[in-house]
Formats: sequence, C-alpha cells, structure tokens
Amino acid sequence: HCISSAASDVYKRQELFYHNALIPAADPLVSHNMRTYTKLPKQDFPIIFHGIEGENIRESTSPSWFNIAEIEQVWYYIQDLVNNHNIPSSDIAIITPYHKQVMKITQLLRNSSNNNKYHDIAIGSCEKMQGQERRVIIISTVRSSPEFLNEDIYYNIGFVANPKRFNVAITRAKALLIIVGNPHVLGRDKHWGSMLRYCIDNGGYTGCPAPVSYTHLTLPTICSV
Repeated sequence: HCISSAASDVYKRQELFYHNALIPAADPLVSHNMRTYTKLPKQDFPIIFHGIEGENIRESTSPSWFNIAEIEQVWYYIQDLVNNHNIPSSDIAIITPYHKQVMKITQLLRNSSNNNKYHDIAIGSCEKMQGQERRVIIISTVRSSPEFLNEDIYYNIGFVANPKRFNVAITRAKALLIIVGNPHVLGRDKHWGSMLRYCIDNGGYTGCPAPVSYTHLTLPTICSV
C-alpha cells in the first residue's frame, strides 16, 4: 500500500518494521499535495503530532473509553480541512481504538449544523481501516492515564504497545497524517516514542509540552501478545 512520504521516512530512519527495505512509490501529485497545509507546524513536513493532555472518561453504561479534549481537537482539524481548505470529506478518515470514541465523534459530526459536509468521513478502528487509504488521516489515541496501559495490553485493546495497530494507523495517510494524543503516555512505547521523537526533531510537534525523555513501557509478564 501507499505510504505518505514523511511516514515512510520514519520507517526507514528507525527500521521499525521493514529493515530499510521499504521504497516509497506514491504519486508525488498525491503524496505531496498537503505539504503547504497552513496548520503544519513546519511547512513541507506533512505530519502533525498534536500533544493533548486530556482525560480518559468511561460512562457507567459502557466499558469503553473516550477523551473529550481529543474529540475537540479532532473536530477543529476537520472543520479547518473541510471548510477552509476545501478537502472533500471522502478524503478524510479518523482512526481511534475505542468504540466509545468512535461513537462520540460520529455523533458530533451528525449533530453538526453542516453535517452534510462531513457525512463521507470514515471513522473507525485500525481493523476497520486495514487495507484502506485516505488523503488525510487523523488519529485519536485517547489514552491519557498510564495506569490503564497494562489493562489495554492484557485485553488487546488500544494503540499503545500494540505494534501492529501502530503500523496500520500511521500508514493509511496518502498526504497528511495528524496524530492527536498524550505524548507523556505514548512516549512510553518504543514505537510511538520513535514517532514522537521523529516529529519533534523535524518540527512537526505542537500542543502541550513534550516529555524531555521517555521510559519505554514494560509489558506485564501475564501478557501473551
């Protein structure tokens, strides 16, 4: 599948998955057409890592999690892309690992006064987006509390410490990748930490102050994944 030029660079640099054997082959007319997006922290680097220190919330009627601060930031980018940059909603997808976050974002778009503008935006998990690509991918990672990470690993949910989901999520974008998440939580995982450091080093980070150093997440011994 096609990988955005910036995302392919992080793979080659970190040798995370493809041992430097991945060769970008995307049409530059597609892969380079968001390099001047006005909200990029650094022009010509089409990745945004937007740090958000939100709150994990779980309703009494559901075991799934959502994060209001991340929803608000995702909504900001959607409105800007569609209304100010004329990006068709069919060119945008939102990836998030928790069903409740999917539901909350879907409800927000449907209840918007201009919901007809957003009805073609795809919203779902990594598994739903497997094999699909969009011009713009927005990732909402949700997790903001480290104490729940081992639970996620044990029950095989979420993004953190799941290399396969990480790999799928960051390779769906054709031209622009936007990651919304807590850098202090994501930086604990070696893959997300590498992505975070890559964005910081290349001027693609914005939002809350990033961590100075990272402590990689230690998997619990009871985990078999």
